[in-house]
Amino acid sequence: MKTPIVYLFIIVMAFISCNTEVKQPKEIALKNAKLIHEDAIFIAITQNYIVFGDHAQNAEYSFKIYGRKSNEWIGNGIKLGAAPDELEQVFSLKNCNEHDAVYIVNNDFSIYKISLNELLTNKPTELKPIDTMDVGICIPDLVAENKKGNLVYGMSGDSLFYSNKQSYVHKSEIIPNFEEIDKIFGEYHRKIYIGNKPGGEKYFAAPLHYDAFSIYDSDFTQIAYTLLDKDTKPANFSKPNTYDDVITNRRPYATSNYIYVPFLGTPHSKQSDYGPGIIVHPRLIRVFNWEAKLVAKISTDEMLMSIAMDEENKRLYFINDIFELKYYDLEGITDFVWN
Repeated sequence: MKTPIVYLFIIVMAFISCNTEVKQPKEIALKNAKLIHEDAIFIAITQNYIVFGDHAQNAEYSFKIYGRKSNEWIGNGIKLGAAPDELEQVFSLKNCNEHDAVYIVNNDFSIYKISLNELLTNKPTELKPIDTMDVGICIPDLVAENKKGNLVYGMSGDSLFYSNKQSYVHKSEIIPNFEEIDKIFGEYHRKIYIGNKPGGEKYFAAPLHYDAFSIYDSDFTQIAYTLLDKDTKPANFSKPNTYDDVITNRRPYATSNYIYVPFLGTPHSKQSDYGPGIIVHPRLIRVFNWEAKLVAKISTDEMLMSIAMDEENKRLYFINDIFELKYYDLEGITDFVWN
């Protein structure tokens, strides 16, 4: 006959077991995206707008502005041209901490901060660069912002950060076997995608040719590190022999809650639907919180060149491999509280 103490012990152990159960990442399959615009490149979401570069051959303006809720055209960006109030070519377009403003990188690697509201009210926009990238150590589309408003760049080589106001140089903990990998890829692999949590409190850094990334605090101290797919990749990184052996990530996107990492998932050499030399873009997204915990796995029916997540309106925007801007409607699929 069981005593009350034994019953109590069984109940306590059952309670502990239920509360220590590891939650598995949520898995979502997305299909049937809706088209917004053809000939698009780069994408950013601000408080009220969706902003994307115009990739058309006869483009008159550097970027277009659509309403975040309506998905409809509202206005155009800076004119393209060689005049003082024009941009010659946009190499990158990024969010910034200010509401309804974006960073634009011109083809001379000068960086401009553009107020979208001023642009839409036809106020004169003074095109005065706030910084110029040193392309010897930086890549044009790898810009973040710290909580003081200073720009921070992902660096080439085996270091992580460079700031336009102060020097931050750290040896990268997320590029093992750097010298050996450098012999294979040369300069092309030296891309470290960098982004910040809105407000600049934290950063992520993800090397292009590795399925891993780190999270740093505002002082650039590493606080978390993880692999994108622990199920298929050993923690010590098997060394790739050629570019075709690489499992890669591409242009992660950060919100206040999560980091969305487009992820190829299989080596280039195993993408059997495509011939040699064909660039293959991810169809998978790994979703992490800011503690680097994997909380969701998303699969899509289209290739993803770049993405932007609107958690408020439950839409995943992306530019596919033929430069179409589309979005998946996530209404009813997730509540964005994965962890």
